[in-house]
Amino acid sequence: MPRMLAFRKSTASSPDVTNFWDDGANQIAFGRGNKGFVVINRTSNPVHRLFQTSLPFGSYCDVFQGEPTQGGCSGALVRVENSGQADITAGPFSAVVIHVGSTVW
Repeated sequence: MPRMLAFRKSTASSPDVTNFWDDGANQIAFGRGNKGFVVINRTSNPVHRLFQTSLPFGSYCDVFQGEPTQGGCSGALVRVENSGQADITAGPFSAVVIHVGSTVW
């Protein structure tokens, strides 16, 4: 999947895992420094919460479900606040993947 390859390339300079979270079962989230953030949901229920990221303020295209376009994003947008927090929902058996290369202004 070329979009996931773009995530890998965008986060290659930041190999450390940051802001790790898990629900103790089949939902996890983690950052790759200030370069990317991933939420993985392997359950039949959506996961929705306010995640702490290390990403800069901005709106990011979820490259798991779509890709950046001329006018925005073909998938969902995720807004990261000045605090680094992002309100993210990952559907059942799905994921949300954002990175600095998927910024939408």
